[in-house]
Amino acid sequence: METLTDPVQISSVRAMVIGGEAVYAKDLELYKKYCSDRCVFVNLFGSSEVIIATANILDKSAEVKSISVPVGLPVNGVDITLESLPGIKTGVNEVGEIVYKSQYLAPGYWNMDGFSKSVFTADSTDAKLRSYRSGDMGRLLQDGSIEYLGRKDFQVKIRGNRVELGEIETKLLNHPSVREGAVIAKRDYRGENYICAFFVSDKEVSLSDVKQYFESQLPEYMVPSHIVRIDKMPFTENGKVDRMALQNIEIKKTSAGIDEEPASDLEKLLVNVWKEILDVDKVNVNDSFYDIGGNSILAIKFEVEMEKRNIDLAAWDVYELKTVRNLASKIESCKIQSTDKGLGENFAKKPKTETYCSKDEYSKDGQTLKDSRILDNIEPFNDVFYRSCYLNSLIPIVRHFNRDIMPFLVNEIIAYQYKPGDMQNILQYMLVEPIEKILDDIGIKSVSTVDDNNLCDRINTAISNGRPVVLWIDCFYSPVRVDAYNKKHFEHCILVYGYDNEKRVYSVIEHNHRDNLSYEKKLIPYQDVVNCCRGYIDDFYGKKVDMPVYSEYYSVCSASAKVENREESEAYKHIFNMNMTKKKEEIFEGILSLKSYCKDFESITGNEELLKKHAESIFSGLNNVLNIKRVERYRLQKLYTKEFEAIGMLDEIIADWTEVRKIIAKYFYSSVYKKEKFFFCARKVKRNNRKGASI
Repeated sequence: METLTDPVQISSVRAMVIGGEAVYAKDLELYKKYCSDRCVFVNLFGSSEVIIATANILDKSAEVKSISVPVGLPVNGVDITLESLPGIKTGVNEVGEIVYKSQYLAPGYWNMDGFSKSVFTADSTDAKLRSYRSGDMGRLLQDGSIEYLGRKDFQVKIRGNRVELGEIETKLLNHPSVREGAVIAKRDYRGENYICAFFVSDKEVSLSDVKQYFESQLPEYMVPSHIVRIDKMPFTENGKVDRMALQNIEIKKTSAGIDEEPASDLEKLLVNVWKEILDVDKVNVNDSFYDIGGNSILAIKFEVEMEKRNIDLAAWDVYELKTVRNLASKIESCKIQSTDKGLGENFAKKPKTETYCSKDEYSKDGQTLKDSRILDNIEPFNDVFYRSCYLNSLIPIVRHFNRDIMPFLVNEIIAYQYKPGDMQNILQYMLVEPIEKILDDIGIKSVSTVDDNNLCDRINTAISNGRPVVLWIDCFYSPVRVDAYNKKHFEHCILVYGYDNEKRVYSVIEHNHRDNLSYEKKLIPYQDVVNCCRGYIDDFYGKKVDMPVYSEYYSVCSASAKVENREESEAYKHIFNMNMTKKKEEIFEGILSLKSYCKDFESITGNEELLKKHAESIFSGLNNVLNIKRVERYRLQKLYTKEFEAIGMLDEIIADWTEVRKIIAKYFYSSVYKKEKFFFCARKVKRNNRKGASI
């Protein structure tokens, strides 16, 4: 049909039946264009072992929201489940292997008893039934139907993340300019996987356009490192894409930007380091790190390489600044500031701000003008990332009402909580009093609901009355979340502090990526906010989360003390010491649990095979430890002074955990195992155990 140039309608066809391969939304559009109204579109799915397992019968009124056309519901006599691991079923919108249960399955494979037993199993409840693990991957949709995502064989690990190449290929084939496409994984000189996308097109399309399309559709780690346009897609004799032939196509790694030479010795240094860690022939100073093969793990490697040269840059700087030129400018700024202060302090990042309107559009005191309102004295809280998105939304509200945040900081006790085998969760926050009681004590009340009817009117009325609003959302529907929008469902909350009826946008405080915990002022359209909240109610409320979708906050008394009034410090110290006493048993148990962590850490890192298996969870756990320890330091500094002895000890603990994290990161991206390095790490962890017990 794609070869037809004239819009000829095929009136004699009563049914268009497709099966054997993934069917895409554009296939459905071709059916709608060329077939008559009495013709139906049938998507059949199955395998040789089960023949036909599902059917999806559509007509011209059908609207498909997913990129591929769902394969539909199971036919009579076949039961289907999706499993992430054997026996573990997936939830709605989650990916898993398609498992068939039926009495009509093939008996097995000829002369392959071992393999037959690995995929065919008898049912424990009905002797007539058997199950078959198909090796096909799918996603369970809201209506119970299944979206086919490709073969399990196409599943690879990219920087510790499990990736379905079929899912990326589905996105590629849905690009309007792509006629044929395939996605494969290759290995670099370090033995690490990276993703390559190959496509054929009859239209004018640039590689950067395809790259931007992927970035808008996929998480960062799933975006192909290399996109290659080819004249003809190679196929095998049976009509399948010849992926081995694609493996043999040489990919020349070169710069992606306009040629511009380094302007300083510092830029030359950064360019040379990028060439080495990215394995590219040329780097231009305006190239984005991520456009020429970079990723989050290589950004950590860059951080380590910079440290070797006594240059203070973090992996986050790469994510934020992206180019050699911007990074060089950051380093020079640090030097200037250190010179001005006479100290070796890190350059303090200032939160980004966004100009929403001219000074004439809104008055200084936030009065309504042009049917719009923005509450004053609400700014992102970026001193630290404090435990959860909820608290990081709540703190700007507390400060808006001129209250102190110290009641929250002294109300939570931080303690180790290691459970054998769980290397990701080493520290915990322990609440002494519920958050609602703390709010009540400082004179802030809330009105909450789980109803999303008339949501926009409710938000606008609240803000008009000087009441900021916290919403629980599904990030899948949030256009400011580049990591999740139309890609991944997860619960989250945002602070709404302004509205504009003319532009129909809300002013919110939010961060744009799970890996970027720096909050910013953003704009989100009304309809997207409604979709986000409805998604949360449908997918999360009452299932994983019990937080109400909507809460508005107001003050019930005038604050007698300014924010963080030092006159209250002695009272806060007293409360903090009392709370520590209340939780002393849990604190001591946590210190004992850290001894178990030290033992397990030493055992795992002392064995290369075990380290390969657990490196990702150890790395994640260390990131969590560092984040919570920084919160602990922030609290102590607020309660006491920089000279307080425990702060110095905590700085040493943070430095030790940071050093351990860097060594784990080096192994994580290089896979080069040096036992003496991990012996050093184990000593650092044990030393932190002793220090933690003495603070």
